Amino acid sequence: ISSIYLPIPLLPLPIHLLHLSPSSFPSIYISSCCSSTSSHSTSLSPPCRPFLENYAAQAIYFFKGWYFVLSAFQIISGYPYRILGYVWGKTPSYISGLVLQGYRLIPIIPILREAMDWFLTPTSLRLKHWLTVQEIWAQLFLIKVQRKWEKGSPRKLGTPPSSLVKLLMGGGLAVFFIALIWGP
Repeated sequence: ISSIYLPIPLLPLPIHLLHLSPSSFPSIYISSCCSSTSSHSTSLSPPCRPFLENYAAQAIYFFKGWYFVLSAFQIISGYPYRILGYVWGKTPSYISGLVLQGYRLIPIIPILREAMDWFLTPTSLRLKHWLTVQEIWAQLFLIKVQRKWEKGSPRKLGTPPSSLVKLLMGGGLAVFFIALIWGP
């Protein structure tokens, strides 16, 4: 069996500072994935390359190492007790309102997310009430988006829209639905 012999130092100091040779360090013996004396090899077995020449394995170990470092920082910082609302629902904006409305148009995904939130969050609410609270939260967020949009609008609150705007928006919507129903 082909193998790799890796020296592992006991101290995290460079060798030249300790005035020791590499042979004075304890080592471990790691077998590789394939055998050099094997008479048969399958096409499904991975290629046998040393670790220093296997860039894919190095990349995997690099990203896994950083994943563990970031996970350790998250554990040290503490997990948040509860995340309220949607990820994009922290600050109301026109884009986040459109994203929320588009997300809620997908048939099953919002209900699945809310059901998972319900059983993963410590709560005394029943599922029906949890879904009601989530619906209220979404409606309130969309109202905040609408109010923010109205503040930037040139039309003042309480003034009726012009006849042209009513004709284009209302008439266009009516023509669209009539074409949608009768068209196909």
